[in-house]
Amino acid sequence: MSKDFYNCLKAGFKVGIIAAVINLVWFIAARILLLIDYPSVKWHFVLIATMLPILLGGVVYYLLYSATRHHRIVFILGCMALLICSILAGPLAPMLPDGSPSNRDFKILTIPMHCVAAFMCAFLIPAWNHLNDPAPAENPA
Repeated sequence: MSKDFYNCLKAGFKVGIIAAVINLVWFIAARILLLIDYPSVKWHFVLIATMLPILLGGVVYYLLYSATRHHRIVFILGCMALLICSILAGPLAPMLPDGSPSNRDFKILTIPMHCVAAFMCAFLIPAWNHLNDPAPAENPA
């Protein structure tokens, strides 16, 4: 495994952990404070649905870094496009995957989770992967 790939994967893992914790806190707060309860949505679903796409984002960022000079812009635009598609296909869809109609509470619960994951992925993976760090200066001694 190359060092660049490892750095992207490590950045994706760190960002995924932080985003998953934020989404779990929101999930618990929405249940307690807003009394939003969906028995079909479990805490481990939130954890997996946050972590896996962000880890995949780290791999995609490495591929973009290897393929183009404009990897940051392409990655950010791609993340924002996927955010819009995931919100339209998920919370804003008229029917949920289990066949029940989507309602206001489900939108309040899930749209912030989508936004947290997408924005953290789009902006923190490029910042935390160390691919663009300057090379250490050679010692002239």
